[in-house]
Amino acid sequence: MAESVTCYCRTSSGTAISLDAARIQKMHNVFMAEKLLK
Repeated sequence: MAESVTCYCRTSSGTAISLDAARIQKMHNVFMAEKLLK
């Protein structure tokens, strides 16, 4: 799942991936945590 997120961001905004990688990872972790709690 994380791979598709990074792929999507890389294609939509090439250089932004390096800047937003940490934020994307954090958002993904939060999403997975909420999914597990539900």
